[in-house]
Amino acid sequence: MDVINQNSKEVTFKEFECAYKILNKIKRDNLTVKNAEVVIKTFEICYNFVLKIMEIKIVGVKSVISLPKYLLVTAARYNLINDLEMWMIFYNEKDRLVVNLGNIYKGKLACSIMKILPIFKIKVDKIMKSFEVKNKVIDQYNKRK
Repeated sequence: MDVINQNSKEVTFKEFECAYKILNKIKRDNLTVKNAEVVIKTFEICYNFVLKIMEIKIVGVKSVISLPKYLLVTAARYNLINDLEMWMIFYNEKDRLVVNLGNIYKGKLACSIMKILPIFKIKVDKIMKSFEVKNKVIDQYNKRK
């Protein structure tokens, strides 16, 4: 399954899986300058992929504008996410990535991401599980045809 992100670059499920595994391995106490860049990039990949998953799920119900804030509000309205405030925090962190990142700023941003990472992982897991369940049901339905 390929998903296109907002920058028209493909983010495949395999890329997401790889980035997510890296995020799970990085610990707050071993954050280095090198790891800071990795944390930032992997968070960005995971965030973009999950936003696209939300968009795919919502489009099945309603056409949606893929502006991140609107998408998050719509996802909350359709009970795809249950904590809009937390997702807005994730959005703000992702939005900060747009700024030209100097080494000092990268470290601060990486530390900020590391603080929200445990909650982000829980929220991502929940969405990915619901997406997998939906895909299994669709696959089973298509096999019966």
